[in-house]
Amino acid sequence: MIKLQCLCLLALLAVACAARGSRRPDAAVQHVAIFWLKDHGNAEQIARISRISKSFSSIPGVLNVFVGTSLPSDRPIVDDSYDVAVIITFADTRAYHDFVNHPRHSQAVKDVVDTVVGKMRVYNISHHP
Repeated sequence: MIKLQCLCLLALLAVACAARGSRRPDAAVQHVAIFWLKDHGNAEQIARISRISKSFSSIPGVLNVFVGTSLPSDRPIVDDSYDVAVIITFADTRAYHDFVNHPRHSQAVKDVVDTVVGKMRVYNISHHP
């Protein structure tokens, strides 16, 4: 559990850096999704998740989409066992909720998450000024 919390903290730092180039660096919500594939390390499935996730950037209220793979580490505090992580920055809480119910997101869950993902964790982080 500590490893996943540290992973989230690192992901938030990545989002903060990425947000500098986004339209609104003080966005209200970050959605962090960590995926472990059924077929660990499958490059084709990782690329598929990346493509679909990046397509979310055209959904209203999505400010930034960051997709990355695990960076190997020898540090015991780092969980590098996952295959791919997706971090989506939203304009506000409403934009996040609209995204969750958006047909493209629902279809991605059905077509990808339900078929190739063995385990996932999601963290939703609300911005505090």
